[in-house]
Amino acid sequence: DMLEAAVLNVFLSPLHVERLAESQPWIADLPRYLTPSPVDVKVYRDRNNLRVPGTVLGVNSLTQLKGGQPVLDYVKTHPDLQFTFVGETNYPPADLPKNAVFIGPQAPMQMPDHYSQTEALLHLPPSLDPFSRTVVEARLCGVKRIVRNKNIGACSYPEWNLPDADFRAWIDRAPARFWDAIEQAVGV
Repeated sequence: DMLEAAVLNVFLSPLHVERLAESQPWIADLPRYLTPSPVDVKVYRDRNNLRVPGTVLGVNSLTQLKGGQPVLDYVKTHPDLQFTFVGETNYPPADLPKNAVFIGPQAPMQMPDHYSQTEALLHLPPSLDPFSRTVVEARLCGVKRIVRNKNIGACSYPEWNLPDADFRAWIDRAPARFWDAIEQAVGV
């Protein structure tokens, strides 16, 4: 098997390994390296935009893979909040509740502005999201409240609980740590 023969297996989070090992226990014994997805901390930062109270952002969360119906149910049970959804959708925007708007796909360079203007991020993937870069981008942009569930890999790292500046530094150093691990594994 390719995984067993590998010098090093790369996983995106502790949760990624844990969930795979539930169905394939031998995975837990493989040589592995855990690395967060690379996120440019120079781009994903609080843009000092005025956060609008009572606003919630969803990124691709209207797709079945990233949330779907549970996200819509959350919107319906929180009529006092204003939701903005960006990215893709499996639902006709006309069917959204009155407290939600869908603005479609956004350029990656626009996302820090969206994060910096919102009070919360809504991300409820129905199954394992091995890392979930969206929650990290939001946190790096100063979003303090992330409505989430137990399926988000990024939140399974102990470093998720670091103070913001330390978390930012940890994310910033992730690519260098990754390449150091690869060089060590292949003997460079």
